[in-house]
Amino acid sequence: MSITILSCYCIILESFLLQFCHVKHLNFTYLIRRSKCDSCKHVLNHFDLIPVISFLWLRGRCRYCNRKIPVIHLTGELLAWIPIPLISFQLIHLKASLFIAIYLLLLAAALYDYKTFSIPIHFLIIFSITVLALSNHIYYNQIPIILLLHFLYIISNSSIGYGDIAIFSLLAIVIPFPLFLYIFCCTFIFAGFLAIILMSISKKKIAKIPLIPFIFLAFLFTSIFHTY
Repeated sequence: MSITILSCYCIILESFLLQFCHVKHLNFTYLIRRSKCDSCKHVLNHFDLIPVISFLWLRGRCRYCNRKIPVIHLTGELLAWIPIPLISFQLIHLKASLFIAIYLLLLAAALYDYKTFSIPIHFLIIFSITVLALSNHIYYNQIPIILLLHFLYIISNSSIGYGDIAIFSLLAIVIPFPLFLYIFCCTFIFAGFLAIILMSISKKKIAKIPLIPFIFLAFLFTSIFHTY
């Protein structure tokens, strides 16, 4: 299968994941119901659902109510193709299907967390099932790390969201410890740099920073530059 076709598959899947994140009431009818505009609830035409192309053709607005379509959808679709050339040029040392799955799921979670400072429980469930199913090896010896992460959550006095802990825990059990350790450290290094920059610009204390975007960046960065 060509790189172009695989990239298209990733973009389409990411578009679905972003929409799946925003589902408020999930039930079995979700599998058969048509997509609707978040603002006017009008059923969308098939031509309104083409990733990237529809957004650009409609100039970022709904065809029916003319309200703006959230730009995170375009952002996610544009970034979704990146895993394919990375794998093609052998820059990634994780299993290809596992890397693509974690990348796309983390990207959707990162964009949603950036917007809402939260992550839906139904998305975390799908995240867990998908990643565990694609993993060649479950690192049961790293369960103490998961317990330590939950202890960190308890003593953090809610400064770290449980969604962040859940994603860290999932990564800890499906990837080797050295890679996980780099991801964990880089996450807080990247977040700390941003906090320092924002505080130096605004001269105010930063009350809250979404952490999943930095988990995503740390995962991508360490997957490329770390070998094991």
